[in-house]
Amino acid sequence: YIHRIGRTARAGKNGNAVTLLTSRDHDNFRRVQSDEKLRIEQADFTPFEKISFFRGHNRRKKQYLRYS
Repeated sequence: YIHRIGRTARAGKNGNAVTLLTSRDHDNFRRVQSDEKLRIEQADFTPFEKISFFRGHNRRKKQYLRYS
């Protein structure tokens, strides 16, 4: 996590990184944040809209729901 965020801005330039969390991620994310003494802002977002899609190229196409 820290390595990838560090690559967001290089050579003294600024950059922004976005991390999306599910409810299962919160404990581990908080642990990384406190271990590294990071200040991370929580941003508001518009919830994703569910869309349907088809997976695979077989004869019987199965429909799935996914967020966009």
